[in-house]
Amino acid sequence: GYSETAQIGAEILGVAGVEADIEIVRILAKTLQAAGVLEFLIDIGTVEVFKGLMAGTKIDPRQVDAIREDIHRKDASSLKKTLLATDLSPAKKSALGELPSWFGGSDVFGKALKAVDNDRSRKGLEHLQKAYTELSAPESKGGLGKNISVDMGVVHSLDYYTGAVFEAYAPRVGRPIASGGRYDNLAEIYGKTISATGFALNVGLILDIVD
Repeated sequence: GYSETAQIGAEILGVAGVEADIEIVRILAKTLQAAGVLEFLIDIGTVEVFKGLMAGTKIDPRQVDAIREDIHRKDASSLKKTLLATDLSPAKKSALGELPSWFGGSDVFGKALKAVDNDRSRKGLEHLQKAYTELSAPESKGGLGKNISVDMGVVHSLDYYTGAVFEAYAPRVGRPIASGGRYDNLAEIYGKTISATGFALNVGLILDIVD
């Protein structure tokens, strides 16, 4: 494998609405196509579902990280054991246990909205549904058609991301060829408050695909 990763990416700064999340995914898709990657799938999700379910709970931060990692790896067996070891409510355990299975098309949103128990998660789902509705439109209407799907299990880097997140995959490649999302709090490190969304593309993997 690679010990060093060369990346190229893009950012949209200063725009907080769903339109920017839609646009950055479109830019990623166009970048992949321009690079010669014609078969790909972009999974979009939101960290707000997980964050909303965990908000107000008082479990050990290490357990939170373990739950997040199990969800992101879709390791149902490990996730079940991790949840059983917590004192979360049965409803939260049920929702978190189901979260990795919430992937596919528009039907995901109905399942998720029934299971979540807080406004933060619902707001995140509603924001994501707007993005998915536009992005899943046919290519003739500015969408990505079959190249877009929903995956609520995309919950990486919770401290970094603040909303919509996404990962791009290509056939015969066992890991994301690109990833990104919204990170509105990052600029605060430098004394600024700037809404931001963007992505990074793995150049090495792209070269392997198109070589």
